[in-house]
Formats: sequence, C-alpha cells, structure tokens
Amino acid sequence: MTTAPLISAQDLERTFILGSERIKALHGVNMTAYSGEMLVITGPSGSGKTTLLNLLAGLDMPTSGSVHLDNQDLATLSEWELAQLRRRKIGFVFQSFGLLPLLSAYENIELPLRIAEWSRRERNRRTEEVLDLVGLGDRAGHRPYEMSGGEQQRVAVARAMVHRPTLILADEPTGELDSATGTAIFTLLKNIAEQENVAIVVASHDVNVASKFATLTRDLRDGTFVN
Repeated sequence: MTTAPLISAQDLERTFILGSERIKALHGVNMTAYSGEMLVITGPSGSGKTTLLNLLAGLDMPTSGSVHLDNQDLATLSEWELAQLRRRKIGFVFQSFGLLPLLSAYENIELPLRIAEWSRRERNRRTEEVLDLVGLGDRAGHRPYEMSGGEQQRVAVARAMVHRPTLILADEPTGELDSATGTAIFTLLKNIAEQENVAIVVASHDVNVASKFATLTRDLRDGTFVN
C-alpha cells in the first residue's frame, strides 16, 4: 500500500434542487482509497452510494468539498480533461453489465483500447490477457446473450480494467446475480485489486458478502458515513 491515497474525498456535500425543495444527497463525506485495495461502500437504496461514485468519477461535481485523484482536484479540470482522465485512469462496472449485445466478449473488452487508439498488437495481447485473468479465455467469441449473468459481469470487469486504469468504480456489480455468483465476482475484484495494483471502490447493498472481501467497509446512511 502506498502512503498516499489514490483517491480521496474531503467534506463532500451534494445538494439537488427539485422545484422549491432542497435534497441533501451527501453531507460531510470523507473517504480515501488506496492502490491495491478494495473499499466497499454499503448502505440501503437511496443512501447516496451512486451519487458518491458519480462524484469520485467526475461525472458530477459536489456542491461543496473536493475530490482528488492522483493528487488532482477534479474541480479544477475542464470537461475535456475530465473525459480524458476517465478514459485513461478510471474503469466502470455496472449492475446491468452494460455490454454491447452485437459484439463478442473479446470485442466488448477490446473496445476501450480501440477508442484509446492502442496498436492492434497491443490490443490483442492485453485483451487476451484480461480474458484469461477473468477466466473467460474459452468464451472470447461468445456474445452476451450466449453467456450467463456471471460470465457477462466477468466480461464487464475485464472491460473496466483492460486499459490499465488506476481506479475501478463498481456500482452494485452483484445486484443482478445469485449469491454464489456474486461471491465469485467479489473474489475476482479482490484479486484484480491485488494483482493489478488498482484501487477499487464498490457500492453494494450486500453487507455480508462485501465484508468478506473488502479491505475496508464503510456504511453510508442518509448521505453520510456512520462508520
């Protein structure tokens, strides 16, 4: 573990205004996440987990407070700079997998490298590498509808890490999976954090499973951490 966190949030506040109503989604949130570790943020629906992930990714800006990634204050970056930061340094995993249905597992995983204009040789090498890492080397040619939910989420995890990000954000990655498959996905994420030296921040409602694999678990309730 490095002495400095890869990503940190200080005194985060996020308030949404709906008509005449002010809704405070987050308040007084402080957190850090380190390379090679997995931080799991637990809490019920509506507690602010997704809002927090959006702020960590620079997809939304806090009402007050700050987010630093690799010592960069996200609020100081332009929209173009934020897009480049996400493209280079952040991988995303979603509850609904988010795979392109007409592309094979290999093509779904390779796509971020095409966008980043990696050479064909490097794309092939890295895509095959991560397919093997997630245990899907023999499923490279299959399309999403030909795979189980667990296999689709493994493809999604591989896609999130293929461009060698420093941070992976996973929003309820086991929400549509049975408990055994969910455990397998958490095991995979933990292994990736350690093997690839990536900081992984997971939002999950499943406290029992998450706590078995997390380096640290934080519980978010009504927009603030209670532990």
